[in-house]
Amino acid sequence: MKIRKPLMIIFVMIISFFVIEYNKFLNLKEDYEDVSNYSISSALVFNTYLNDKSLYNKSNILIKDAKENFDREKYNQAVSYVSSISDDSMKNTLLERLERIDKIIKKYEDKINLIKSNPDRVASVTYIEKDYKVLEEVSGNITAFTPYCEGYCNGYTASGLFVGNNIFYKDKEFGLVRIVAGDSSYPFGTIIRIKNLDYFGEDVYAIVLDRGGAVGKGKWALFDLLFISENNANDFGVKRNIKCEILRLGY
Repeated sequence: MKIRKPLMIIFVMIISFFVIEYNKFLNLKEDYEDVSNYSISSALVFNTYLNDKSLYNKSNILIKDAKENFDREKYNQAVSYVSSISDDSMKNTLLERLERIDKIIKKYEDKINLIKSNPDRVASVTYIEKDYKVLEEVSGNITAFTPYCEGYCNGYTASGLFVGNNIFYKDKEFGLVRIVAGDSSYPFGTIIRIKNLDYFGEDVYAIVLDRGGAVGKGKWALFDLLFISENNANDFGVKRNIKCEILRLGY
């Protein structure tokens, strides 16, 4: 049977049309799959970023709290959050902060343990260490006293605070500070920083909460530092020409 030429042409055109359309379909399908995969990938990346950002913010809050309160539990929670962050930049920033906070908390923990065993050897436990504004600089002798002494000492300071076996005062701004006696030119609540006492190996932050007849400007002792043990007070003795900085007058 002989096929006419026009019919053959029409048949070829129809086949060609279907081939072209099928190829278009395949190309569209491939493009759709690429876009779809890209969208899924972008969504995963964005969700990961949001999760990292959330962990970063939570970690920052915990780190701040851990630093201000020397809270080891909050520090450990922050470590757990940071370990789950996938973004290296965020993670490394927080790891550096955690390393610094760990040293601060460790120093605090060491001092607390020392307070339990021998509080007289602890200079103070400040909550924050910074460049405080110095209101006045004075120099003089630093002596030592205890809450109890023969005849008239009863464990109370002139401010009315009972110290007993406690030589520290918890100040909202400066933390656990030592207690000293000073003259009336320094109101109760005055904070001083005693600079060069080799006995402690670091600066002593102290609060004026007591008075003394031989204590004050132009007297035998500029300040009298409170000790629990009479033996330790005697061991401390008299430290001469000690530089002191007044950081706060009264409360």
